Amino acid sequence: MPERERFFEKVMDHLNRLDQTELRNIIETLDRERRILKQVFDALDEGILIVIEEKVVAMNDVAKVLLGCKTKTYGSFAEMDKVVANRPLWNMVKLLYKQEDIRKEFSVGNQDPKYYLIEKRDISEDFVLYKLVDQTENKKLQFQLKSIESIAALNNLAAGIAHEIKNPLTAIDLHTQLIQRAVQKNLVCLDENLSQYIKIISEETKRLNQILNDFLLATRTRQLKATFENLNTFLAEIISLIKPELEAKNISLREAYQEVPKNFIDKDYLKQAILNLIKNAIEAMEKSSLKVLTIRTWYDTVRDANAIEIEDTGCGIPSDQIQKIFEPYYTTKEYGTGLGLTITYKIIKEHDGEIQISSKPNEGTRFTIFLPIHKGHKLLSSS
Repeated sequence: MPERERFFEKVMDHLNRLDQTELRNIIETLDRERRILKQVFDALDEGILIVIEEKVVAMNDVAKVLLGCKTKTYGSFAEMDKVVANRPLWNMVKLLYKQEDIRKEFSVGNQDPKYYLIEKRDISEDFVLYKLVDQTENKKLQFQLKSIESIAALNNLAAGIAHEIKNPLTAIDLHTQLIQRAVQKNLVCLDENLSQYIKIISEETKRLNQILNDFLLATRTRQLKATFENLNTFLAEIISLIKPELEAKNISLREAYQEVPKNFIDKDYLKQAILNLIKNAIEAMEKSSLKVLTIRTWYDTVRDANAIEIEDTGCGIPSDQIQKIFEPYYTTKEYGTGLGLTITYKIIKEHDGEIQISSKPNEGTRFTIFLPIHKGHKLLSSS
């Protein structure tokens, strides 16, 4: 026999012999234990409902919230019908009362459904305990995870299809080039119309290849090949590549490099992100009267990060479009793939960095990249 039951038996046997002080001590002990149990009861994460002979005798705070029961009094099922607000959950409680131990999940509503779990256990013939759980947030998380898994699977499928499409495109491009060379060497005679058709095929094939390359880059995860680099030297190498184009388009270049700590970066990968931003800046200034490209660097002490800023004096971006520019396939260019800035965003994020944008129509756009210093070892260890 448990110690607690022996204690109560002894109390009952000696009840008539207890004086007032001893009785008070026992009552105070029982009351203290009752209050402790009540605190534990209400602290449980699940709703607990106790029913004896079709009468609710206890429920914890979570059960009251789930059932929408504001009253502190309990009663029969018929009496509780008048004070319970969550009718679907309460109706399920009543429905399961006559059934043997059971565990049931169900949902309520279509637009914004609620998901519940009810576990019902028969403690004795007329003593029933219910556990009530609101599973809505867990279910939503499960659906999100399934959605993410589905998207990942779809990306893998799409990447596989894109890879397969590249093979015939490469063959088309190769044979188109062979035809063009044969025409140039007068090995094949084509009239002007046919030559124009071949030229269009060649141009569109190259455009499709570019779209596929951008798509594959945007969907694949890259293992970073991080090296310890000076960002100013890194940027100078990139500038040397685009200087001829800047000169050809009469774009002035302003450079303002501050002394910054070295970063662990994937040079080839990050170069693509920087070039994407510079090319966008060049295109944005195509019709501008003032054409100035400014590149700055500095160390941000608050973020513990190096900053790279690329600013142009181009057409700018309307405020209602700024939030969309990193979205896949969003583009304002006639022949753009809409993936350039998506890829840039992806590359910066894979360096554990962040990218910010500010822009004013007809004045220009400024992109600022922050590459954290303290995460460099993490990048190196994962490469």
